[in-house]
Amino acid sequence: MYTPLKDSKKHVILDTDIGPDCDDAGALAVMFYFARKYSVKILMTVNCTSNIYGNGTLDAINSFCGFGETEIAQYQGKGFLDGEEHMKFNRFISENLSERFMNGSLKVSSSSEAYSRLLKGAEDDSIVIITIGQFNTVAEALRNDPSLFNRKVSAVVSMAQCVPSGREYNVFCDAASSQYFFNEYKGPIICSNFEVGETVMSGFDDPSGFEHNPIKAAYYLYTDGKMKRMSWDPTTVHFAFTADEDFYRVSEPGWFKVNDDGSDEFVPDSNGRHFYLIKQADDRSIADFLDSVYSSFEG
Repeated sequence: MYTPLKDSKKHVILDTDIGPDCDDAGALAVMFYFARKYSVKILMTVNCTSNIYGNGTLDAINSFCGFGETEIAQYQGKGFLDGEEHMKFNRFISENLSERFMNGSLKVSSSSEAYSRLLKGAEDDSIVIITIGQFNTVAEALRNDPSLFNRKVSAVVSMAQCVPSGREYNVFCDAASSQYFFNEYKGPIICSNFEVGETVMSGFDDPSGFEHNPIKAAYYLYTDGKMKRMSWDPTTVHFAFTADEDFYRVSEPGWFKVNDDGSDEFVPDSNGRHFYLIKQADDRSIADFLDSVYSSFEG
């Protein structure tokens, strides 16, 4: 059903709403930690919002983690998650920790163009997309060429949905795109659903040095110095790379039904292509592991 990236060595696209919450920064750290450990290629990081400061934040974190040449792409629509309330950390990071953003040399692709180009250049069944934001950009890529997308994308691992039902942020922010994607993508979708990361509080113990560390800066500024946050996105990336059964178990198959208002429900079905995660470790054990990954980039 799903082979973890550490074993499959498939290439990765990470699609994130880098701004509304700081755990996206932690998720990027987890991705780069495992990408280096297991020699997994990261094709692109996508900012699925209209907020330009997400681009600078991606550049700062990519570079800080040693992956500064990773392509950055952005959604070209206007007015999507770009209000002041979504700039609690990413503006500071862009204007202080991204040299290319500050000097105007940061190159950012159109997400629609970049998805098309990378998918066309990839081998069949060779890409895993990890979404830790909304589904607007991946739905757009799927709409643009359904046959291409379904042929090239092996699986999608998403921070999305509630189990058995509910209304989750990444889904309801653009309900139409979420509905389309869950209905039309033909491969497996594994959701690290809301309940997985909700009670896993990860981050940092010490705020010192946040001025030079974009991962730590995201947590410091978003949490007003408390330094800990729910771990919705980091658990998603952790599973995508390792599928470690000491931490997470995959549910029986079924279908996530997305309603017009963005609410969802999971319908078990032996023929389904959708799955969700069930935690096997206690919250503290998961948080301790994630904390160790974030801190590995400090020194």
